[in-house]
Amino acid sequence: MGESTIAEFGARISFSGSSDTTERSRVVLRPAGLVLATGGTTRRIPLDRVFDIAQDVSPLVEADATETVTIAFTAESRRQLVSIEGRAETLFRFQHALFGVLLDETPVAVRHTEGGSRKFERSDLSLRVSATRLRVEDEAGAPVLTVSRDDLTRFRSQSGEGDARPVISLYWRREGRPAMTTARLPSPRLFNLFGRYIQSPLRMVAPDEGTAPSDDHAEVLLVDDEPDALELAEVFLRRQSDRLSVTTTQRPADALEQLERGSFDCIVSDFRMPRTNGIELLQQVRESHPDLPFILFTGQGSEDVAKRAILDDVTDYVEKGVGTDPYVVLADRIDRAVR
Repeated sequence: MGESTIAEFGARISFSGSSDTTERSRVVLRPAGLVLATGGTTRRIPLDRVFDIAQDVSPLVEADATETVTIAFTAESRRQLVSIEGRAETLFRFQHALFGVLLDETPVAVRHTEGGSRKFERSDLSLRVSATRLRVEDEAGAPVLTVSRDDLTRFRSQSGEGDARPVISLYWRREGRPAMTTARLPSPRLFNLFGRYIQSPLRMVAPDEGTAPSDDHAEVLLVDDEPDALELAEVFLRRQSDRLSVTTTQRPADALEQLERGSFDCIVSDFRMPRTNGIELLQQVRESHPDLPFILFTGQGSEDVAKRAILDDVTDYVEKGVGTDPYVVLADRIDRAVR
């Protein structure tokens, strides 16, 4: 019997390092891999090589709009990207199906606290996810705990004491009572993917739902030590959205001073800068502004950067050069973070 198909659709495909975009391709998602077929050529990406969904679908676009999902994976010990461009609603369903295949049946250790009292702590459970909820099951497949994504209020991640594996803590409400569920996943790769799943949009929003008034501006502080990159980002962000007011600086120390003098809705920072990096800047920002959205806009995309971004409580991160236009992605992520 052939391998079952979970999702199949037509799309335009491009790989990192190639300027060519395939006009007619078939994307097929199966339990063990992603199959990309063009004419007589077929490329298969094993799902155990995928470590990040580097670009996902904006929930604020029309269902028939053209969007892009970009997947980061390793091949021949190198990081590679594949961008899949197609109809927004189709890609939205695809990305959640992909999260399901990547994360379902992942072994997970869970500690659950509810109303201030610990309810259980078990290390023999497995994970199952969908667009609307996540569930942990016992060895027989019986549900032990189900969390609706509608009920999630926030999540945090931290290094595990005495264990190299980090943990993700989910804060939510269960029948009106505050609850916290802490999950420890077996590898940095799965930790990255679970963090991305939690951050991914729950549903697409109709044009008249949840949109901010046209005069609702967001003040953005943009930090990058390269003046050309800084200028490009400022220009393109302003073009992408008339809601964004952008202040720029090349020095992280100046960014901290401006943050104390002014009022900002979001910080966007490069990762690698002289004498510091975006994560170190984030840690300093969190001391005085623990809830301020902070987005990494980085050319240093890798599994390690993805792990650090989630572990250090970065609101989101966007790779420079990912997809057809990274500034479109960045503007969308800023908009989501501020909302």
